[in-house]
Amino acid sequence: MSTTHSILVITTTLGYRHSSIPSALHALQSPPHPALPFTNTESDLSTYFDSPSTLAPFSALLFLSSIGDIFTPAQLANLSTFAANPRNAIIGIHSATATHSRTDSFARIFGASFDYHPDFQTGDVFKLTASTTPALETSAADVSDGDGHVSVRNLPARVTVADEQYNFFSDVRKSGVTVVAEWDRASYRDDGERKAAMGELQPAVWCREGGGGEGDGSVRCRVWYTSLGHSEEIWSEAWFVGHVFGGIEWALRV
Repeated sequence: MSTTHSILVITTTLGYRHSSIPSALHALQSPPHPALPFTNTESDLSTYFDSPSTLAPFSALLFLSSIGDIFTPAQLANLSTFAANPRNAIIGIHSATATHSRTDSFARIFGASFDYHPDFQTGDVFKLTASTTPALETSAADVSDGDGHVSVRNLPARVTVADEQYNFFSDVRKSGVTVVAEWDRASYRDDGERKAAMGELQPAVWCREGGGGEGDGSVRCRVWYTSLGHSEEIWSEAWFVGHVFGGIEWALRV
């Protein structure tokens, strides 16, 4: 990965904190993948988010299992400025969508906010391709081909995953994203009260070139999100780390 890209990693949490965060940070810096040129904000968000100028050196923001209302209103405004730049990228992993889940400006970035998940269990994730999902044929050339998006291209057509099957408050497709992998709802148990607004799709991974759908066009950067990544164990699995790197590299256009 080119060293011209600099990534700001946000692991800040309020309340629950995933024990997998250290494992994730280690995986993102370990061979055989290239070390990511990242800066971890855990020590002080204000150092980077209190001014647009302190975010300007970064090509991408990576929300790594962040949770809660971690930003001040002023910091959220600076984040929105970053998201409005089409040269930038924002990447979300697992509970990134549980960050400011009731804040519209943040929800617009990823296209949907976390609602709930059933108990941790195995379930099947299957990737979407142009052949299985004709709508993908209209996506940008670098989003999809016959084997799916670059972040799922090296996955089998269907993979059994031990993780949390995230439900969201709304149908993420209406925000203009391209869903590139989804859960098979028949492969796991969910006794929760699913929101009707979410629709029938159970998205697992998605991406977006910039604004669209029901959004107001304010998010113009590239966005990639995977709902997977809860456990420490999954970060030791080569297919999953490759999946994350594929998403990061797509978001950075490398």
